[in-house]
Amino acid sequence: MDPRQPVAAILVEHYGGVGIHTVLNLLRAFPGHFRGLVFLSVGMVDSEEFKREDAVEQLRTRTEEMLARYRVLAAGLGLPAASRLRIGTEVVAEAEALCLEVARDFSRPTFFTGKMIFQSERWWHRLLHNETAMAIQQRLQRAGKTMVTLPIRVREGSAASAAVVP
Repeated sequence: MDPRQPVAAILVEHYGGVGIHTVLNLLRAFPGHFRGLVFLSVGMVDSEEFKREDAVEQLRTRTEEMLARYRVLAAGLGLPAASRLRIGTEVVAEAEALCLEVARDFSRPTFFTGKMIFQSERWWHRLLHNETAMAIQQRLQRAGKTMVTLPIRVREGSAASAAVVP
């Protein structure tokens, strides 16, 4: 990728509906603008990770494998892709540092995240699904960086499941 060209830097947690729809929605919203995709993820170390000696390395490996799947997705869409990751205990701080690192390496990044939009939003939806992205966005805005939050509509089924609406 040419680091002088515009790139979309996408924050992803897992490989799945929200991340895939974020990629597709940003390409639909900005057709032909981005010359590459950079996938960013923070592997969160929690108390479970400290119980086994090799747990942090396994977390790193799982995160790298997940990011590789996004690079394959980008290749299938005809776009060059890269990925970056950090491992830490505080997702917002690590994500901010990761984004600022990408901004140093690429002169024209736009950061993206997906926000789940529920048909009938409840107070716990905001708490569980969207606060982290908003906190990262606030920090990046203070640093003068552009972050776009794309809506990902969710059709609610039973209490145990939800489906991303295409």
